[in-house]
Amino acid sequence: MPESNQRVPRTFVTAAALAVIVHTVVMLIHGAAHIGLNIELSRWANIYVLGVVGIGPIIGLFLLRSSRQRSGAMILFITMMGGLLFGLWNHFIAHGADHVMHLQAGPWKLPFQVTAGLLFASEAAGAGITFALLGALNAQTKARARECHD
Repeated sequence: MPESNQRVPRTFVTAAALAVIVHTVVMLIHGAAHIGLNIELSRWANIYVLGVVGIGPIIGLFLLRSSRQRSGAMILFITMMGGLLFGLWNHFIAHGADHVMHLQAGPWKLPFQVTAGLLFASEAAGAGITFALLGALNAQTKARARECHD
């Protein structure tokens, strides 16, 4: 079944767009907190954050709003899960400079901690929305396949 024939309810697309917008704004504030606290990432981590966590969800959203909804939903799901796991590890598990409980004192400490939590929440929401969206697309595909066989 061509992907262009797949259409999902507008509420999925609206919810995904909201999650991506919130995520992008929070990510920018979190990046400012990184700078304010002098927390540098490795070259690999910078590339990952820019590509997967930053640009990936925006690309997924653009595809989701086009005739390539399944591709957009997959990219959005993968990048949101990738960001969620990256942030979970670096902000809450690994004991490094990026851990929310091991930050130096200063005016950027609380914004860093709050935005780390908001990133986790927005990525979890984005992943959940797109997981449900992919389920809706699969249900549509199965329904169309049954119609063709009847």
